[in-house]
Amino acid sequence: MTTAEATLLPKEHGAYGQMAVPLVTATAVSGPSPLAVAIVAGFLAHEPLLVLLGARGTRAKREAGS
Repeated sequence: MTTAEATLLPKEHGAYGQMAVPLVTATAVSGPSPLAVAIVAGFLAHEPLLVLLGARGTRAKREAGS
């Protein structure tokens, strides 16, 4: 497995745009917000959390052999 395949970043590329455009617009209009930071952190933590809980990564474990 290469490092590109082993990344824990969310793979939903369309979701990046759906999250980023409104947040960038709101930040441009009203300035940075702790809520915007929390939304981005939750989005980026979602995939690693699923792997940690065992909901994802079973095929990768099976293919790696351990």
